[in-house]
Amino acid sequence: MFLAGIVAVVYLQHAWQARQVRKLAPPPPPAAVEKQSTVFSFSKVEQNQTLFTVRASRATEYKQDNQSLLEDVQITIYGRKGDRNDSIHTKSCEYRKGSGEIRCTGVVQIDLESAEDARRAGSGGQASRVVHVETRNVSFDRESGQAKTEEAVEIQFPQGKAKAAGVAYESGDGVVQLLKNVELELQRPGAGGTAGQTNVTGPGISRAKTDCAKGRSAGKPAGVTPEGCERRGDAFRR
Repeated sequence: MFLAGIVAVVYLQHAWQARQVRKLAPPPPPAAVEKQSTVFSFSKVEQNQTLFTVRASRATEYKQDNQSLLEDVQITIYGRKGDRNDSIHTKSCEYRKGSGEIRCTGVVQIDLESAEDARRAGSGGQASRVVHVETRNVSFDRESGQAKTEEAVEIQFPQGKAKAAGVAYESGDGVVQLLKNVELELQRPGAGGTAGQTNVTGPGISRAKTDCAKGRSAGKPAGVTPEGCERRGDAFRR
């Protein structure tokens, strides 16, 4: 009897310890979940040049539809020449492995900056020249490196601000195209050094030194090109 009592006490003690371990253990993933991980990252490389890197602090891979939920997503773009320091950030996205599409339905922030400007700003040599773009419902294509949305877009840049309906971003060249209903507000120095502004509504925005901006935009404010000048759409280039 004494020996049986000892065995029973040891058994109960082990059972209690097992329950405590189960309480402290993380919950098992739902039946629809294939795998969960705390780190997610992949890059696209061409000719030894990293074009962009996608990172997420957490990834949940689902069994059905071959999709993953990415959380705290950051896409860093270096460009084909390695001269970009652009980034796309949002809280969560769906990653569809089959098509390579990353769809982010919430608010998406895009920051555009050249690698040289980032270096100079980091060393204190010049003020930041980052172009801030905010929109939502963005689709990023893994193969082409294009980010696109048809939603409303707001842009802040050192010389002013802009609004549009829809934007397309080409990560290889760091080019942003405002698709339609463009409203541009440019800050300009006034007479005697006082500040002023120019308001422009309509298509045709380019900050690059293209043939459009240098030639056929005569009489327009700096950075504005006439309708039809950009055949691909309204280009806003950093």
